[in-house]
Amino acid sequence: MSGVLQRLNKISINKPMKATLEFNLPEDQNEFEYATKGSEMFLILWNVKQEYRKLMKYHDLTENEYKIVEALNDSLHEDLQHHGINLDK
Repeated sequence: MSGVLQRLNKISINKPMKATLEFNLPEDQNEFEYATKGSEMFLILWNVKQEYRKLMKYHDLTENEYKIVEALNDSLHEDLQHHGINLDK
């Protein structure tokens, strides 16, 4: 095996990756909040999606009410998809 291949074999591909975000506070306060509250925002969006689903599946909605909830659900899904966000991971 060549020296390059031997060195490559010693590199662990499974090493955990790290990322560091830096903010200049207070100027970047909004960006800091977005970054640090991402999991909370994710859970809120997931809950909204589940509420839409429950309304359509388990509640006795009129046809018009169903169409409104369905349109809201579809709009949320399209926006999430447009931004590469998958709530089902």
